Amino acid sequence: MFGLHFIRTEKLSQKTGKYYSELFNARHSGDYDDFAFFDKETVERFYPQAQELIKSIEELIEK
Repeated sequence: MFGLHFIRTEKLSQKTGKYYSELFNARHSGDYDDFAFFDKETVERFYPQAQELIKSIEELIEK
C-alpha cells in the first residue's frame, strides 16, 4: 500500500520506495525467520537509508 499511495503517485521518490522495500524486507526477516542475523556492515548500510526515509516522510508531512 505504501508503494501504491506514495511512490506511484510520486509523493515520494522511487529511491525512497526502494529504501522502504529493503528495510521492510529486513525487518520482516528479523521478525519471522528462524535465524536472522544482521552484521555490523548490514546495519551500517541500513542506517543512512532509514534516516533518509524518515526525512522524506517528515518533509511530506510538513507539506
